[in-house]
Amino acid sequence: MDWTIIIAKIVGAVLLAFTARSIFKHIKDRKRIKVLAQQDAGATPPEAHQSRSEAALNSAILYLWHAFMIAFSVGMIVNN
Repeated sequence: MDWTIIIAKIVGAVLLAFTARSIFKHIKDRKRIKVLAQQDAGATPPEAHQSRSEAALNSAILYLWHAFMIAFSVGMIVNN
């Protein structure tokens, strides 16, 4: 195997690891926000400054970005 292929596979693995970490952190934050909202029913949630449409669009863009990064990093690992 050529050294450029090895570097591309390593970079793909690193990108996949960072994407997986980002997804895990997002899920953990969502669960934390949900638990806080259940505990403090009268308190305003931390994301109260966003409208529902803005939060939905931000989430959709984040999920699309994660899907792209997973496909891109797996492609770097597999296709070389």
